[in-house]
Amino acid sequence: MPPTGVKFHHEKIHQYNDNAWGLGAEKYRFDHEADWHSLYVMAFADSRKDMEPIAGYAFQKMWRPSDNTRVGAGYSVGVMLREDFNYVPLAAMAPITSVEYKQLALQSTYIFWLSWQRQHSVYLAALAAEINIHHEKLADFM
Repeated sequence: MPPTGVKFHHEKIHQYNDNAWGLGAEKYRFDHEADWHSLYVMAFADSRKDMEPIAGYAFQKMWRPSDNTRVGAGYSVGVMLREDFNYVPLAAMAPITSVEYKQLALQSTYIFWLSWQRQHSVYLAALAAEINIHHEKLADFM
């Protein structure tokens, strides 16, 4: 017979949400050293299918192997809200990486969570597309 924690894990694993779809927005810029800085907000369905909003700041040191490609590694810090903590604001910090080609980026993070009950680890990946919105003078259209 497996240990209690292992049995619990095998019984509960099929109840977890493997499709953590969400939506977010960010404002980013590249500094004078071409490193990436971002302010972001997003919300997604967590492992229990509850909404999990998060907002924060992210930094990545960027390398450019070619004109159209960037690779980055850094960190993210923010505040998140979880249903299982009664939506009390919780501090969040995680490593982040990205691979970018032109206006498309694959960003990822690995979240390690250790509580007194058990250990959780989650890998999250997001596909981000840059949308350029050109602001024209409103007077030209009126």
